[in-house]
Amino acid sequence: MGTFEQPERPRFFSGPALLLTLLVVLFGLFSIRLWYLQIYKNEFYLSRAQDNRTRQSTMFSPRGIIRDRDGLL
Repeated sequence: MGTFEQPERPRFFSGPALLLTLLVVLFGLFSIRLWYLQIYKNEFYLSRAQDNRTRQSTMFSPRGIIRDRDGLL
């Protein structure tokens, strides 16, 4: 009698397929995190950035008033 050889089924979690699956999952998580920070938490970070942009403070120099070359402050 002849022997019937069953074709070898490809394993789903072989080396390259596992690596590709892992990369797709990591890219998806990264994309979700970017969406969360840029879209969902936009107002929070926008207000923090605007508050951090400029601060006005008066500093007194020990040499006196510093003027520009035209004599203006």
